[in-house]
Amino acid sequence: MAEQGNEKEIFIIAIVLALGIILKKAYDELIKVDWHRVFVFSILIIGLIILLATPIVFIIKYKIKQKKKLKEEQENISRQAYYVNKTNEELDRLFGYVLDSGSTIRMIEKLEELRVFLDKIEGKNYHEFEEKIDHFFERYNQKYKVLLNKQKIEIEKQKNLEEKREQERKIFEKKVNELLEFKKKHNSSEAVPINHKYDSEVLREAHSIAVDYFRTKEKDEECRKEAIEYYKIYTIETKPIMSYYRGEMIYEQVRNKIKEGKINIKKIDGSLEKLEKNFYRAKDLDDNTRRQAIGLGYKYVRGNELDGKVSPGGFYINKTMERESDYHFYMKNLFAEINNKLKIEYCIENKRVDVSYIDTKFKIGIEIETGTNKTEQLIQKVQWLNKHFDKWIIVCTRKNLPKYNKYVDNKKSYCLTPKLAKEKLKELIATMKHQ
Repeated sequence: MAEQGNEKEIFIIAIVLALGIILKKAYDELIKVDWHRVFVFSILIIGLIILLATPIVFIIKYKIKQKKKLKEEQENISRQAYYVNKTNEELDRLFGYVLDSGSTIRMIEKLEELRVFLDKIEGKNYHEFEEKIDHFFERYNQKYKVLLNKQKIEIEKQKNLEEKREQERKIFEKKVNELLEFKKKHNSSEAVPINHKYDSEVLREAHSIAVDYFRTKEKDEECRKEAIEYYKIYTIETKPIMSYYRGEMIYEQVRNKIKEGKINIKKIDGSLEKLEKNFYRAKDLDDNTRRQAIGLGYKYVRGNELDGKVSPGGFYINKTMERESDYHFYMKNLFAEINNKLKIEYCIENKRVDVSYIDTKFKIGIEIETGTNKTEQLIQKVQWLNKHFDKWIIVCTRKNLPKYNKYVDNKKSYCLTPKLAKEKLKELIATMKHQ
């Protein structure tokens, strides 16, 4: 290891000595140089370089300028080509929109969009697309004429079709009216001529109109009789509240005939005794009691029984609450007829239930809903019913079932149509009696 160290030191010393010798020789040579001549020579060399470099610099600048100009021209050409390409693409798109339109109206709408785009094309570049645009308008004019002719044909077809339908409608209505007059003449909605040639649609339409006609005729006659009975008690300067939409007209006709002497009426004594109930079926009353009911302010209404069938003859009702609907009033009374223990407007804690069955061991409540209650009112009513009744039923039409179903559990409470509510009420009363 010591020998290796000595060799490195000897090598370094040798290099230093060699460099010293070289520097000494260089110094000796520099002393011999004529520096004045070197200076003059250097000046001449520099001048020569400047003289030769000047045109080279100008040439290089010129080349750079030319190259820059060429680049700008190429960029302008590229931009122009890009603009032309994009414009052509947009024109092709708009041309396609116009020519692919299936109607003249649609073509005109799309053509307007094309016109707006053409206005944006610079005037100096218009020549690039002029031939293409001219070719398009030639095709457009041809297509427009074709569509216009097609449209005229379609309009004519539609017109002919409408005329045909109108003719068929007139023939249909004529046949219906013929058959309707036959039914009126024979006083029956079911009557048809022997060996008739009416199709099923004519038969169905004439039957439907006839049913309405005879039903209206029957109601008119009932209303006319009621009007006569009414004016046996009251003066012709008065009239009752009408529930029948033709009632106003019929009462006016009766009043006019009374004034003209065409209807002779014998006035009934105005001192009438009050009737026992506020609800009667018309079929259960004789003529005198009906006149008495009218004289006492009872209102005649038509309605359905709990099973959904129209009650023959209708009802005479005497409401005690003005805001209560006729339907609500007579429905309460129809439910009250089911059992003699059923009561109307039973009151607990200043709230009333429409119909109730009250027994020492069991309470049933019936609420008749017409769909007018607010949500908060319903919630309060449900809480009250749950608190005071063992079982309770909401009665509503089939249409209103979804609204009220969410308030019942089908164990303690139920939401049913009148027909099903009647059956459920009977079932609950029967079950209670056997407990």
